[in-house]
Amino acid sequence: MAADESDPRHDCASWLLEQIANGRFECIVSTVTVSELLTGAVARGASKAIATQTLLRQYPHVEIAPVTMDVAADAADLRVATRIGLPDALILATALVSGAEVVLHGDAEWTTRVSPLLTRPRLVDLNAVCGA
Repeated sequence: MAADESDPRHDCASWLLEQIANGRFECIVSTVTVSELLTGAVARGASKAIATQTLLRQYPHVEIAPVTMDVAADAADLRVATRIGLPDALILATALVSGAEVVLHGDAEWTTRVSPLLTRPRLVDLNAVCGA
């Protein structure tokens, strides 16, 4: 999204990444999200995969959160309550367990299925906020 200048969320995502790098926001990223990012990078070649891994490991104010037993348990609860897929449930459960205040996403299913059930963290759809 931030790298794709044709994406309508590009400017918004770039601003957000800059704010994270500057320490205005702390960011928690699920290892599931990391895997999704790396899949796209690997598909574009080994050098992209290495560059993406390096960036994720070194990006300031970003914590990569593992899938723990607590995350797995919360993900199971979310799946039963919302019928969302396992990767999405693991990402959202990571936010819950980590105590995140806000989850930024671009998935309409989260807005319709998950938002009505969660009071915390607040789900913010980048498609709505960034004009996509």
